[in-house]
Amino acid sequence: MLYLFTSMLRCAIEKVETAIGKGLLISQQNPSLALYKQALILIQAQRAQWLQNEKFSRSLLKRLVTEFTIPRPFETARTPSWFIYAAHLTNISHALSSTPVDLKDAFLGLQTLLAAAETHNDPPIRILTHVLRLQIHVDAAMWDNVQASLAIAESALGLTYDDEAEEEKREKGKDGGKKRADKNDFIMFEDAFEVVMVVHSLILGVVYYTHVGLAHKAAPRLTHLHNLLDSQVLDKFPNGTIEVGV
Repeated sequence: MLYLFTSMLRCAIEKVETAIGKGLLISQQNPSLALYKQALILIQAQRAQWLQNEKFSRSLLKRLVTEFTIPRPFETARTPSWFIYAAHLTNISHALSSTPVDLKDAFLGLQTLLAAAETHNDPPIRILTHVLRLQIHVDAAMWDNVQASLAIAESALGLTYDDEAEEEKREKGKDGGKKRADKNDFIMFEDAFEVVMVVHSLILGVVYYTHVGLAHKAAPRLTHLHNLLDSQVLDKFPNGTIEVGV
């Protein structure tokens, strides 16, 4: 049974490789099929990564994203922004999953992704880029960079906190005669994408400020996070996925 499964899998892989090769040959001969060529290169890179051929996958992705940063007049004029973002995000994902992790290439990918979002005026992608940078800094334990990236992400999401007031309350003890914050003290969100970005940012903010021992900065973010979760915001994406409008 295992031999049969392996044979079927090998046959399927060969058919995919043949289809990609034929598609690339046809698309290269016809400039009007430039987007199909780019899509096939992206599929080829994902296939190479799945087959653990990291070097080939990264090479394909770098060649692909270069086409967006060094435009070819006819081809990239027809490339939709969503595909450009997909290619950059795939490149970033592969850099982070490589062995060892290629942080330099991941951050370079974020920079080019942000530039593409600015060019196409897509605020959601700008926000996604800021939150991804924050996530990478935390995952890599680059604590010296976390506060700056957190501030940028929170600013992009419209999050503000009175850390000084929290510090005063802590020093006075027990709330300093003031009432505890309730949900009306914090900005709430209805858009599913914004909710995901805010929840991620708040979790990462709480983790960071707890790690560095700044409880008065972690407290308002934790309260905001609890208020959001108590308002059932997770019901906005019950299947665990969201769409990003671009």
